[in-house]
Amino acid sequence: MQAKEKEQLYDETIKMKVLNNQVKEDNVKLKTKVKILENELSRKEKTIEDLFSHNQLIQQSHQKHQSNSNQSLLPLAQTAQKYQQETFLVMSLKKQIRELKYEVLKRDEELEVLRKNIKSTRTQEFEQEI
Repeated sequence: MQAKEKEQLYDETIKMKVLNNQVKEDNVKLKTKVKILENELSRKEKTIEDLFSHNQLIQQSHQKHQSNSNQSLLPLAQTAQKYQQETFLVMSLKKQIRELKYEVLKRDEELEVLRKNIKSTRTQEFEQEI
């Protein structure tokens, strides 16, 4: 009778450890997701601030040079276009970095699952031997 109780306790312990590991994995995933979202939010806020300040500079410059011909606005327009291209490039590269980090995280999680499956398989084989 005590052997059955020990086996039940052992089985419950294993189940609880597996459940604990799953909860820890979920926690890590959620923390990672929160961090990614926070970074994305701060990046978007910075982009909005940059665009707003850039827009203000253009408006101020336009008001100052309103009497001048369109030739004086040409360098400003070229600068604005260059700024937009650089901003787009930076945003694209940041997106690519974020996607690659996410892929690395997924692969790490898959590796961890495979390692746990190997451990659980070994545990099951050991239990069968007993």
